[in-house]
Amino acid sequence: MTREESYLFLGESRSAEARRVYEGRVATFEDYELRKRMIAYGGFVAKELSRFVKSEKVFKGLRRIGLEDWHMPHAYAKTLALTSPKIRITGITDLILMSRRTKGEDELGYLRKATERLELAYAFAKAHISPGITEMELCREVMSDSIVKNGPFEFTRGDTWVSGKERTIMRMGPPTERTLRKGDGIILDLQAVANNYWADGARTYILGMPNRSQERIFSALLNAKKNAERLLRSGAKCKDIYGAVAATIERAGYSGLFPHHAGHGIGLEDQEGPFFIPGSNEQLEAGVVCTLEPGIYHPQVGGFRDEDIYIITEQGFEKITIPTGLQAN
Repeated sequence: MTREESYLFLGESRSAEARRVYEGRVATFEDYELRKRMIAYGGFVAKELSRFVKSEKVFKGLRRIGLEDWHMPHAYAKTLALTSPKIRITGITDLILMSRRTKGEDELGYLRKATERLELAYAFAKAHISPGITEMELCREVMSDSIVKNGPFEFTRGDTWVSGKERTIMRMGPPTERTLRKGDGIILDLQAVANNYWADGARTYILGMPNRSQERIFSALLNAKKNAERLLRSGAKCKDIYGAVAATIERAGYSGLFPHHAGHGIGLEDQEGPFFIPGSNEQLEAGVVCTLEPGIYHPQVGGFRDEDIYIITEQGFEKITIPTGLQAN
């Protein structure tokens, strides 16, 4: 089936945008019909899919079709098997994930845009970190600013808004009513979206002047990232990049305080392959977009994490985030 013969099958209420951007044929069904239904549940869609496949003879002459099987509802897969019993159905989710690892120029453009939005969010957050506000208030201000700048469906979000020694050593968590105080460490791990492409980064701030222990830990994180950057190139083994981060942290005297991965790929998800973990046999390729995120979580000092974004090139890498210092306000 060529592009000219390809179909996009979806509900009529969602078809206007699809017709504008999709190069193949758009086929629809009545997903909202006032006298009959408000929501087209899976069973109804499966029947409509069966009708469409039979009427258009979509699979005529084909011997095998590939399905993104991890994400296809059982009702749809069963319908295709019943309407085309002679065709062999093959799962291709692994192939799709592999093809997503390296990015084309258009994808890199979206990832750069998402990273710009992420940087704006961190700049706004840093400017608004102050004694007396709560984690929840900081989160609300950052989210509101991002929605105003980027729109309600493409904005910066985050799963980590933790402050103070007890909460930062937890590594992650939603915002609470905890009030920020002078001397607090604050970990923010935020994500931003542009046309469904995700940027992911983490920053640690100190409210006021950092003490010697805080500075020493943050310096160890920067050194770990610098040593890992020396390996960032096409052909590098992901487990070696993890090893460079872990070894640097251990040499700095923080053995056992780095409990997570050293980074990962980003794209249509905020965490996708390749993964910088000790058990990975994956290798980097030109066109991969990834992060490095060393972390140290010291029970007496607090938690620290710093994450930047990189595009792997034939010559090495391009860092597309802007490094920030440890001090906030």
